[in-house]
Order: sequence, then structure tokens, then C-alpha cells
Amino acid sequence: MTRQRTGETEELKYTVIFFLYCSFQADKTGCATVSFNMSIFTKIDQRRLHDVLDIRAKVEEEGTGVSLPQEKRVRISYVLGKVSFINVPKVWERGSNVEGKVRAVYHNNTPVCDAPVYLFTGEMWQTRSLQNLTTDSNGVASFSFSTDNFDQDIQLHASLTPTLGYPGYRTAYYDRGVHTLSMSQPSSPDIKTISSLEVQKKDKSLPCDEEEDISVNYTIVGESPGSVDVIYLVLSRGAVTMQGQKQVEVQDRSVNEGQVSFKVRVSPEIGSRVPRLWLMPSCQVRM
Repeated sequence: MTRQRTGETEELKYTVIFFLYCSFQADKTGCATVSFNMSIFTKIDQRRLHDVLDIRAKVEEEGTGVSLPQEKRVRISYVLGKVSFINVPKVWERGSNVEGKVRAVYHNNTPVCDAPVYLFTGEMWQTRSLQNLTTDSNGVASFSFSTDNFDQDIQLHASLTPTLGYPGYRTAYYDRGVHTLSMSQPSSPDIKTISSLEVQKKDKSLPCDEEEDISVNYTIVGESPGSVDVIYLVLSRGAVTMQGQKQVEVQDRSVNEGQVSFKVRVSPEIGSRVPRLWLMPSCQVRM
């Protein structure tokens, strides 16, 4: 309780705190589990509560009285589960059929089995029903549709409810899945359609017994986010004199471009010009 004076009046302000006290015995491994029903908090005036739980725990060793306290703040989520797209392409071509899958899981990542999933297309404010699906025992449902009636990027929505909308304040809901397929564009010199590596040329001979930086420009097209290894070999007279790799991080975009480099010590065994061979899956190599 705090006191606050406003002019000649005194106003009392109260902070309401709800306590849930639990006491239990740890097992032989020193661990213990406690569970409680979150519905106990709904009996309190919701206007006085925040969507967080402040958890305080204290472990006391029997016989010695030695104790160890710990605190943690947990944010309360109203998401009961979610639907996500899997194995769906990012690009579609005219006249093709789009195939993919959706997966529905509860908040603890267990599958939502034998449940209807509604597939929509269009922007959020102007969607239309595309298909009605049913999940299997793994919470997965497959779909396929023709692109004959589409002439631009396709936005897909998957929901466990027959209508799309935004959840109300402090209302439990299932998060919907969203996926966008970009329409394939005709290739042009300015549009990168295949991954490639290009070694920057040296205009002069390399001096012996010195280290030289070798730079390579890379273009990575259509790869999933993650890391890619760029593997390099230095050959001389048919033998490998040096090898290594550089890791490149692939961002979630259609084309990733950048540069990697490595050092080579020039010696009589490899000659005054560095023989080069660059290897990378599904790419073109330019010297």
C-alpha cells in the first residue's frame, strides 16, 4: 500500500499480489516437479493482473539447513497451438500445381490429430477459401491446387478455425500459418537464377615466399536459411597443395551475395600463378 497526496486529499493506492504457495520433496536426483491449473487466476479481477508470473523457489538441504533461492519471470501466452506450412515451394510457375503440407500442433508441440484445417488464399483483409483439409495422426495434412487462376504472388493462410480474424484481448487462440509463393519471372541478365562463384583475377605474377589474399565473390540462389560451406582446393601439377573451406551464412531471401577470401603462401612448388579450382554444390564456377 502506498500513500499519495493530491492537494488537501490523501489517496490510498493498493497493489494486489496473488500468491500460490507449494511445498514438495525433491527426488534422489535433486529434482522436483509441480503443476497447477492456470484457471485459478481467472477468478481474480483481470484488470488488476499482468500477463506474467513471478516464480520464486528455494531449495533447502535437510540436515544442514543450507538453502539456495532462485527467481524467474514467465510471460503468460494465450496461444493454444499453431498451424505451419511444411514442404511448400517459395516460387510457382504458370500452369503448375502447387503441392505442400500443413502441420498443426498444440502449445507443447504434440500433434493436433484428426482436426479440420482450413486453407485460404489472398490478403488478410480479402481472403477466399481454397480447400478444407483434415490432419492425420501426426497432425499433418497434404494439399494440392492448380495455379491456372492465379497471375501474381500467392499468399496462403492455414487455420484451425473456419474464419480468419485477430484474437480478442486475453483470448486463447490458435496461431495461423502464413506462406507466400512468389511468381516465377522470366530470366534476364539482371536476375540471378543460379548459384555461382567467381574468383577475382590477379593481373600480375605472385612473388614467391609471400602470402597472398585470394578473394571470391559468391551468389547463392534459392537455398534455405542456414549455413553453406564453400570448399576450395589449390592444385599444382595435378596434385592438391592446399585445401580448406569457408562457411557462409544464408539469409531468408531469394538471392544471397557476398565475398569470402583466404590466404595462400606462394612457393616454387605451386608456381608464380596460383592454380585455382572451386567446388560448390549446384553452382557455376568462373575463374
